[in-house]
Amino acid sequence: MRLYLDSNVYAHADDLGQGRDLVEWLVDSGHEAVLSEIHLAEALAIPDVVAREGRLTLLAAVPARVSRPLASLQAEEFVQEAQRLRPAWSRQPVGDLSDVNDLLTAYEEGWKQLQRDPSGLLELTGDYQAVSEQAIRGSRAGQKIMREDLLAGVTKLTELDLGGERIPVGPLDLSADDDFCRFESCLSWFQALVLAMPTLAELRDYTAPYVDETAIDARDFARFWAEDVELIRLPRGLATSMVMSEQRRSKIKHGNVADARHAGYILDADVFVTEDNLLFRALQRVVSRLAGGATPVLVLRAADLIGGLSATVGTAPGPPGAAVR
Repeated sequence: MRLYLDSNVYAHADDLGQGRDLVEWLVDSGHEAVLSEIHLAEALAIPDVVAREGRLTLLAAVPARVSRPLASLQAEEFVQEAQRLRPAWSRQPVGDLSDVNDLLTAYEEGWKQLQRDPSGLLELTGDYQAVSEQAIRGSRAGQKIMREDLLAGVTKLTELDLGGERIPVGPLDLSADDDFCRFESCLSWFQALVLAMPTLAELRDYTAPYVDETAIDARDFARFWAEDVELIRLPRGLATSMVMSEQRRSKIKHGNVADARHAGYILDADVFVTEDNLLFRALQRVVSRLAGGATPVLVLRAADLIGGLSATVGTAPGPPGAAVR
């Protein structure tokens, strides 16, 4: 089976000195790990040099397939839905793909560097790490505000602020996953495409050859997200937003952004393994909506990681094939 192991599973293996055991278990069981840029980013963010290099070495050793960058996957979803509903936004003919190709080449080179010399990755990705941390700070601040509103029962939204223009919508009920997704996606994509925020530059870069941002009117953009989009056609965006929606119900943590982004890869695996109960609950809700999403599995943190993985993954069903709703 294809296993997406949350970063806390790799951290647990490191803490117990069971990294080699984890690799051997994957090989002996015939499982394949699914790795993403989030695994790499969280490993590079470890401040202790020895611990950081240990994690990178473990990621390099597991039998794995590497998923495409999440921004690329989400941009593909958005472009397809925009072409279906707003063909006037399309760039005809398709624009210059050199930046996209450069991004993908750099991404592939990063994973090759992981195999060659994990310690050299930190220097290669220094700028990315700085922007990533800025994005985490901004997201946490926004989540704290939304959590306070949720706890206060202030969840009805009748207008959106897009670039200083207040646009009537809805109303949207931000206590509901779908309306929260519409709201969160509208703001994120507007900030990426129209406001060109540096922390969302990858979304803009992967979208630019296909969508002409100068053709986007703020009011039409709000209507596109609040009323017209079929969220199930953007499953990775829906997955990340649903996890963010669930996160508001608990204390906001530094790792929330990474957890939500991990969820964007739920279509790339058969089983998604985590030691985080909140993420596990959120993923259960996600796969109830998405056909073909990985089965979430919660492994309790104990002294025998490999035994826990064998007991839980071994009993996990394949992809649930839940009906699309």
